Amino acid sequence: MLLSYEDYIKYGGKMEEAAFSVYGYEAEQEVNAQTAGRIKVSNERIGRCIARVADLLQSADVTQDKVSSWSNDGVSESYVGISSADYTAKINDVIYSYLVCELDESGTPLLYRGVAL
Repeated sequence: MLLSYEDYIKYGGKMEEAAFSVYGYEAEQEVNAQTAGRIKVSNERIGRCIARVADLLQSADVTQDKVSSWSNDGVSESYVGISSADYTAKINDVIYSYLVCELDESGTPLLYRGVAL
């Protein structure tokens, strides 16, 4: 893994180690997908990015079932309505903000998609 649990805690992470083993892996896969697998060696900025994405992934799972309102007489429940598109946009924003200036070992920007203007 590019981010150890110890580094995750050092960067301000709060989730338990068991949860981190799931969300940390998912976050690393998401960052790898966004960088076309260019990350071979981690640094602090990459580690902080993965930690932040892991926290977002966990919060997406936790808030999915939260009740936002309840009515007793008509027995009605409403749930927190955060769309997956909102989470995807937030994750993409976090990855961009942390990695926009990062380069791979050959000097290619990590977020380069093959078109230079």
